[in-house]
Amino acid sequence: MIGDQLGDDGSNFIRLGRGLIINLDFVYWVDVTKQTLVLSDCASCYHELSASREVLIKLKAYIDAIVNNG
Repeated sequence: MIGDQLGDDGSNFIRLGRGLIINLDFVYWVDVTKQTLVLSDCASCYHELSASREVLIKLKAYIDAIVNNG
């Protein structure tokens, strides 16, 4: 629904599990072992979230696929 409302900019958002929707542009760090996701704008904002190991593994694979496909 967010993607429909935002049009082309909606493709930056992804749902992680049942409780998180994040903007991929702000993913700074994914730590699977500590089950932590860090979102940051690399300037002043820094937010740490917890998520399940399975969700973070899938997120990391998704980001790797985006980076590798260009």
